[in-house]
Amino acid sequence: MTVVKNNKLKRVLVAPLDWGLGHATRCIPLIRRLLDDGNQVFLAGSGASGFLLHAEFPQLDYQEIPSHTIRYGQTGEPLWWATLKQIPALFQQINAEKKWLRDYLQTHPLDQVISDNRYGLHHPDIQNILITHQLGIRSGVSRLTDKILQLLLIRLLKNFQEIWVPDHEQEPSLSGELGHPTCRVPVPVKYIGPLSRFTPTHPPIQKDSITIVLSGPEPQRTLLEEKCLRELGGCKQEIRLIRGLPKGGPSIHPPSHWQVLDHLPTEALQRIIETAALIISRSGYSTLMDLDALQKKAIFIPTPGQPEQAYLAGWIQGRNGWVSIDQKDSLLQAIERLHEQEKIRDTFAST
Repeated sequence: MTVVKNNKLKRVLVAPLDWGLGHATRCIPLIRRLLDDGNQVFLAGSGASGFLLHAEFPQLDYQEIPSHTIRYGQTGEPLWWATLKQIPALFQQINAEKKWLRDYLQTHPLDQVISDNRYGLHHPDIQNILITHQLGIRSGVSRLTDKILQLLLIRLLKNFQEIWVPDHEQEPSLSGELGHPTCRVPVPVKYIGPLSRFTPTHPPIQKDSITIVLSGPEPQRTLLEEKCLRELGGCKQEIRLIRGLPKGGPSIHPPSHWQVLDHLPTEALQRIIETAALIISRSGYSTLMDLDALQKKAIFIPTPGQPEQAYLAGWIQGRNGWVSIDQKDSLLQAIERLHEQEKIRDTFAST
């Protein structure tokens, strides 16, 4: 991670969006770096992601911030349509963020705000930085829709002095055209490198073990959980299910040989991921960065209705032994497909 250090910036607020856990988890290494550089760091968040961030840094001042609430339909209603219908509410929430920050600054004077995809967190008297990997719109609908949404995005970006993209500036990139748009961005863009909370330790891998890491908004998180239980319930392998529920969730009834955990702190989660032979997860960008850092084989299942995740799944297909499937596809067939790829790779390696 490359972040430009400025010795004058000592009081910093970090505030991630609360759509899933990824925006919070990728802020963890950034917060560590800010603290190592001697800055005084304050945190703000909401929902499960805010709970996770506060649990990782209990020593830091944490404040609740207005929540962005969006819900995906069970049929995979496109994110662009769900978002368009809620644009008035989203702008209300952006305005609520602005008011929250004005009030917060009355008792917490700051030099800098680092917002991860919270577009209302900016103030004319301080330096405003936005973290995002989504500078190029991929709605999955049409070029016209992309252009309209791109214009709206550019309008929001103009409120910030810098944009930090957690990716490499040159290829191979993880974000593709999302983080490297063909259109002009009206704000200075800095590529700070992928942000992963994990540092590889290379422990022994447990042969044939599978770790399922769930995340994201409801009801799609639950639908994927049910799919995994239904399709992998008869497997004999050791399976560990991390439900992605920092505050806990409803009871489920997995097979007796499964290990089920609602949530794990960073170090414990890394141990479980690193020792697994295979990971099954969504193709959220923060997950890609984490699994790329650990060089783990994975099956990615984009959240239905999220064209960004569908784009990323296609962009990284085949990298690091990664396979991507739709949620309606068979997990067992995907696992077999991955095994066949490994056999072919081993055959060529031995010739």
